[in-house]
Amino acid sequence: MRVIDRRKFMGHLAGTALVARLAMIGSVGVSAVELSGCDVIDDVEHWIPTGEDAVNAILAVLTANNIPVSVAVSATAGLIETGLNDLLAAVKEYQSTTPPPVGALQKIQTILQDISDNFSTFTSQLSGTAGNILKVVEALAQVVISTIGGFVSQLGTSTALRVNLKLNGMTVAPVKRTRRRFKKDWNAQLNAAKASGIKIPSAAYLHLSPFKYL
Repeated sequence: MRVIDRRKFMGHLAGTALVARLAMIGSVGVSAVELSGCDVIDDVEHWIPTGEDAVNAILAVLTANNIPVSVAVSATAGLIETGLNDLLAAVKEYQSTTPPPVGALQKIQTILQDISDNFSTFTSQLSGTAGNILKVVEALAQVVISTIGGFVSQLGTSTALRVNLKLNGMTVAPVKRTRRRFKKDWNAQLNAAKASGIKIPSAAYLHLSPFKYL
């Protein structure tokens, strides 16, 4: 009887697993977009609570500086919150099966576009009342919108997977951010605003975890 040593045996198992994986991909027609999008989908899921905190942080800045929150502004903030909840549901749907359900990736992209649009609308609704606070809100909204663009840029190369990133008519370039970088960039904008004399409550800052990637 021929004896196979442990290293060769483990290599044989790895090779067999790879062949099986490739065969499954060929049989179910998993696209390159679906395969490459898995990590970023997880990133989107982990970012959603931070996105919710960002909305509340902007409202805290407005309140601290005695900026009235109109019915329209409040309604748009509500749409953003609803969009983030819908985004979480769409992410869960995408993750529910392998390969993901047909159209699940496009649904995520559409919701990201809606959230981006609503952040832009939110800032435009403040243009008549926020005064110099508007620049702070625009800077914070730009962090959010550019991050959304960064997510979409990692979803794939299909022409269907695009968002039109605008803030008050100006194009916003996508930026790939970890949650930690998002929070650092966010807090940096708040620090710059505070240095210029604007009231920034502690509730507006996003907590930075001691862990590198959180």
